Amino acid sequence: PGLEAGLVRLRLRRGVAPAVDVAEMLLAPVPGGPDLPAPSDAGEIALTAGDAAASFACTIDLREARSDGLVRLTATNGGRTLARARLEKSFESQTPGAIIDALADEAGVTGRAGSGTGDRLPRYLADEGRSLLDHVARLAATAGRLAAFDDAGALILIDDAAQGGEAVARLAAGETLVDWRIGAREAPGGSVTVDGAGAADKGGNAWAWLRKEPGPFRAEAGSGPPARRLPASWARSEAAVGDLAAARARAVARAAAQGRFLAIAVPQAVPGAVIEIAGTGTQDGLWLV
Repeated sequence: PGLEAGLVRLRLRRGVAPAVDVAEMLLAPVPGGPDLPAPSDAGEIALTAGDAAASFACTIDLREARSDGLVRLTATNGGRTLARARLEKSFESQTPGAIIDALADEAGVTGRAGSGTGDRLPRYLADEGRSLLDHVARLAATAGRLAAFDDAGALILIDDAAQGGEAVARLAAGETLVDWRIGAREAPGGSVTVDGAGAADKGGNAWAWLRKEPGPFRAEAGSGPPARRLPASWARSEAAVGDLAAARARAVARAAAQGRFLAIAVPQAVPGAVIEIAGTGTQDGLWLV
């Protein structure tokens, strides 16, 4: 509390897994003001603009004294913890959401993905070859979702396939929208084929069997070249393979149109939120943050 009196600059970057959220603050000393936080201190950055508000629950990970008398602080949330953690643990007959919550709990991070999110995976191995945050991103895609941290610092899943979401803000050129960069790429398109594995439909003891034909454990999304194949040995059901293929296709489609928007005071535009863009003359409409 009270740090805003000496705040010179604040930069807060939030995204979806496997990106790590980070805040950077530059503070000037304030006579009689509160002591500055130290590494490992937990707190919250509150942003408000009119009736709109958002917050960032975080922990200080760096305190740096500078020659000009200013102090630089950086803070992160559970994303940094998951990005640094490795684990060897297997799961049996659990949904991607339940596995994500279990991995978060192993790292001491609050997880609210939900045990009912996604089709049950007969087996999943969280190996040390990738970070827990990478596993979270993979499992989220398997459930057809994106993973991110909410304002309270809990790991949640976002349904990026939902259509007609209500916009949290309308950004109009010349008003709240100051600048924009909208890129329209040649559609990376092509087809995505996801091949699951195993023989989960043959009973619990047959989970590791290999099928001679993919059958229902293969799903395709998109069309045309280039054709990409994703071996997904952890996806051993028709629903899981289908959700993963659809999620990969949406990720490819998002790459075809990306925008960077500079707006005045829109704290509610957090990852997963929908905003409305107007007056750009190119791709006005709803955008997913």
